[in-house]
Amino acid sequence: MGTAGLNSCLTGFYGDDLKYGKALSSTAAGTAASIYEYNKLGSTKLNVLNSSELFFWNKGLQNKYGGTGLLELGIGGGGSLFNLGTEGQNVGATQIAAAYKGINTHYQNMKIVTSGQKTCGMQKLE
Repeated sequence: MGTAGLNSCLTGFYGDDLKYGKALSSTAAGTAASIYEYNKLGSTKLNVLNSSELFFWNKGLQNKYGGTGLLELGIGGGGSLFNLGTEGQNVGATQIAAAYKGINTHYQNMKIVTSGQKTCGMQKLE
């Protein structure tokens, strides 16, 4: 699922701010893709539990196992509601929390971009 819509305009951010901004972009793009999939196919899947959420106390284990989905919620169509699996948009608690923090990153970015200032480190590359 693409995230170019919001990531392409982040200017002058790094570290956690950039990570949270990208999380918001990923969540927005994934939501749009899930809505499109539901609209076209009548069903979609959401990944509601990720392995990184099981290792919330240990960053090393999060980095090692963080990308693996565990529980998916099927919306629409027939079949069971919850399945063990890795498909679908990540809507786990850690992803939603990071996306929420990303709102401020994009807000601050918009203030930088619209200020018209050409300061070092905040200049948008054309």
